[in-house]
Amino acid sequence: MTLTFFRQQPRTLGHVRNRPADGPYPVALETLFPRALSTEAIAEIRSWPGYAPTPLRVLDQLAGVLGVGEVLYKDESARFGLNSFRPLSDGYATMRLVADRLGLSVAATRGVYPRAQLQNQKVAAAGGADAGRAVAWAAQQLGCQCRIYLETPVPEADANAVRALGAEVVRVDGEGVTAGARCARDADEHGWVKVPNVALAPREPASLYKLAGAATVAAVAREQAAGPITHVFVPASCGDMAAAVAARLWMDMGAGRADVTVVEPENAAYLLRSVRRSRGSPVAALQKAMMHEAANGNMPAVAWETLRRAAAHFVTIGENTV
Repeated sequence: MTLTFFRQQPRTLGHVRNRPADGPYPVALETLFPRALSTEAIAEIRSWPGYAPTPLRVLDQLAGVLGVGEVLYKDESARFGLNSFRPLSDGYATMRLVADRLGLSVAATRGVYPRAQLQNQKVAAAGGADAGRAVAWAAQQLGCQCRIYLETPVPEADANAVRALGAEVVRVDGEGVTAGARCARDADEHGWVKVPNVALAPREPASLYKLAGAATVAAVAREQAAGPITHVFVPASCGDMAAAVAARLWMDMGAGRADVTVVEPENAAYLLRSVRRSRGSPVAALQKAMMHEAANGNMPAVAWETLRRAAAHFVTIGENTV
């Protein structure tokens, strides 16, 4: 089938079918990633100055070509002027971690009383430019100091976008893990608030807060859709966005939830590459792959625990069609 909507025809390069768990949102996940945590984050984000629901766009022509009833596209390109969903995940996590440090709620940090305390706090994070900008934006909203560690390959234009939000940028030779290690070392040494890019402990607060905030995308999309959502295609994004969407849909829709397909780009197909190296049944291979990626810092452990139960498919696509 030829689709004229794209510069280059989309092509699936890899596919693994999972066997997601049946029934309502399971107790095992409720214990790990509680509904209340997600609901609290969504309510808080909706109260932020400048918040507005991002559009859920109806792609009628594409639906007609594909022969399906409706295709909807959640457009996150204008979120708080940062052009990504990251303010919901990394931004909310930053605010929550700073608030935790001060013994406050996130809402209380917008009050007058803690302003001096906030100015004395310093936030440190490492990772890609989108995550770095989201952390810097959140620190700016709180009135905190901020230091972002970026690996050398990140373009200077992206580093300048982080600086424009009031953050100090530290360049680190090597890849993101090296930047992460430097960030963790400095934060621990100076007592700064650390926002890890990928947290390995299943109940690491930073990862849970990121998922809780990112779940806003799924909750709002369901409210905006005119009818039931049956299939969802979501970028992996280090696992946090995909896990947040899959979990919130499960919380809200129960046993009749939408099928979730996790999409990875070809050059970051951590799950698919690991599955192909694994032996055994597809389910066992997938679980082994996810454990491998969690252990190597490519996805948070809480995302692995969620996706292995919730996702129906994992696919990779070419870089030019991302």
